[in-house]
Amino acid sequence: MKKTETNSVCSNGLLHFIGTGAENAVPRRALMSLTGLDDRELRRTIEGLRRAGRVICSSAGGYFQPASLAELSDFRRREENRARSIFFTLRAARTLEKRMAAEAQAE
Repeated sequence: MKKTETNSVCSNGLLHFIGTGAENAVPRRALMSLTGLDDRELRRTIEGLRRAGRVICSSAGGYFQPASLAELSDFRRREENRARSIFFTLRAARTLEKRMAAEAQAE
């Protein structure tokens, strides 16, 4: 089986185990056990599903599909805050990179 076919099978199987609503969140370890995927494969598969347009929320309780506008909005806000944090970190790295490049050129 090709890697893309394997990913498709895993994705379809994975969705079967991800419940709807935060109260039905499935912990990552349980999903690993149910699907036979290791941690890295599971995260990649979930990311692939998200990039394909599926909304899979995550919380301290695990992964779930949103059952309400409130759950979806909460997930979106948390993801936006996470993205903002990453961008601030990258901004500092870019600033340092420019400074170091200028110093290297001056030498």
